[in-house]
Amino acid sequence: MVKTCDITINPGNIDIKAEPGENLLKLLQKAEYDLQVDCGGQGTCGRCQVQIVSGEEFTYAGNLLSKDKLEAGYRLACQLEVQGDLEIEIPESSLLAGQQILIGSEKEDMYLESQELTAEPEEINPLVESQELSLNQPSLQDNTADLDRIYRELAGETTFTDYTLPLAKVKELPELLRENDWEINLQKADLLTHQKILDIKAKDSSTGYGLAVDIGTTTVVAALIDLADGREKGRQGEYNRQSRYGEDVISRINYASKNEDGVTEVHESLIATINELIEELLAEEELESTEIKMLMMAGNTTMIHTLMKVNPNNIRRSPFVPNFFMPPVVEAQELGLKALPQAPVYCFPAVGSFVGGDITAGILASRLHENEDLTMLIDIGTNGEIVVGNESLLISCSASAGPAFEGGGISCGIRAMEGAIEQVGFTDDFEFQYRTIGNKPPRGVCGSGLIDLLATMQEKGIINRSGRYNREISSPRLRQKDDETYEFLLVPAEETDIGEDLAFSENDIKHLLRSKGAIYAAIKIMLDRLSMDEQMLAKVYIAGGFGNYLNVEASIRIGLLPDLPRDRFQFIGNSALKGARRAVLKGDEFKDALELAGQMTYLELSSDENSKDFMDEFVAAQFIPHTDLSLFPSLINEEDEAQE
Repeated sequence: MVKTCDITINPGNIDIKAEPGENLLKLLQKAEYDLQVDCGGQGTCGRCQVQIVSGEEFTYAGNLLSKDKLEAGYRLACQLEVQGDLEIEIPESSLLAGQQILIGSEKEDMYLESQELTAEPEEINPLVESQELSLNQPSLQDNTADLDRIYRELAGETTFTDYTLPLAKVKELPELLRENDWEINLQKADLLTHQKILDIKAKDSSTGYGLAVDIGTTTVVAALIDLADGREKGRQGEYNRQSRYGEDVISRINYASKNEDGVTEVHESLIATINELIEELLAEEELESTEIKMLMMAGNTTMIHTLMKVNPNNIRRSPFVPNFFMPPVVEAQELGLKALPQAPVYCFPAVGSFVGGDITAGILASRLHENEDLTMLIDIGTNGEIVVGNESLLISCSASAGPAFEGGGISCGIRAMEGAIEQVGFTDDFEFQYRTIGNKPPRGVCGSGLIDLLATMQEKGIINRSGRYNREISSPRLRQKDDETYEFLLVPAEETDIGEDLAFSENDIKHLLRSKGAIYAAIKIMLDRLSMDEQMLAKVYIAGGFGNYLNVEASIRIGLLPDLPRDRFQFIGNSALKGARRAVLKGDEFKDALELAGQMTYLELSSDENSKDFMDEFVAAQFIPHTDLSLFPSLINEEDEAQE
């Protein structure tokens, strides 16, 4: 017999069994410890650190950690194979915790809409609705069968109907009809291609609820909506458990495609996230899961593929053709979702491999397609999805910004969680000032803080326009990292929550400049293809969790966003969830969104036609704010005034 290994895990004092040769990261994930694994367990991000308290029987293949770290017992969980008994400690900095999730509220949504965006429709017409029927009781003169009697009532004089009914409900009909004196509440769904009866209940039963879900790469947010009056009953958010397989969609695609049962694992982790949100929402209202009659999903192309348990591998491979843009409407029970088993699951259609249904939902929420003036919608994250258009045209593209704006690939970077530095400043003698999320001791710098940091450093003369440190400044915080590069000490180890220095290196700056350069280059290419320039944009809607915390002034200063009058920028929060909520309430608008996605032009920046132009723009945008300063007139004027 093969000897099993005893693994003791802290925090929690959890004991688990393992077989020799098992990967420690996978063991921890099975034990419900969610570690930061930006690289998907490839050993390249260094986030999943654990400390070996006791035990020496293991094999280790990692090469990222310093000698001091290794001597202190630290290892990367993804690179360690268990060979014997171990006791390990997981540092708080390695865990996904305290994630800042943009949930918002219905009241906040309506406030935004009352200012700029179209308010929610007063009348609702969901794709799933209730209809009360009073059936004639059978007699010797009218001996129509029970089910046909319902069909006749729906279709008129004949028994022909486009509606179908689940067999389980057919079996319940005789008793249900007679116990309720032939007075029933019928719940039916428009499945886009045909009609279906979902449920038959006693008269005056609840109409039921719809669930709007934004499936983000980082977080998932769900809203429970009463289908009778359109009121939102509650909203919950949680980080996407798929994060254990990688920070970005490419890492998750790789995991799903290269591991046995990988597709199943990423699918089940997403379903578990959504089901947890459902349970919380139902508990608040003291409802049963069968009261959820429909689900409306908005997510990027990869998220929807994994939701449907479809291998997303072709999304990352040229010519970047996914399995579908518009997935079929399926039943909740097919996906393992906690709702009425036959409840339909609708998904917003994608436009391209990297412009997904979340952007289509964002267009529906912002009403961009109804504007007379040229408008831009931008959602900045691991990918920057951009739509430009008006009532006459819509063009979209996606720029691969990389994980820098989520803190990935940056030595001091972390997600927007408690202890993340989100705002910064410098004194005249270059002392660092900051504010953290939750006012906790610093653990790192999140995306919005990194943009603020880059802009402020350039403004103060700490770095030049190419992102190199000014070697002439007099500050002990500026120190040489190696023979060629420098770094700036932000917070010394004794003041951090992780016991390590937080420093910002020139390599970190390069990563950020590449990320912001990709976004700006994409904007420039799209406008060039339309023979338009930035000043023609009447409005720029900034969407998404990261965008909601973005400092517009700092973003323009580094060249991430175009230099426009600041009042043209508007934060619209979680536009994907807003669009999903709207689609739950208004079935005809969801059908409009299907047409919009089909009519939208998708600009593939990596195609032969566009790749050279994009690369030229990308290279030009890797300066602060840009090699062409005429594109940022307000910053030139600011410098002139300072010199005067």
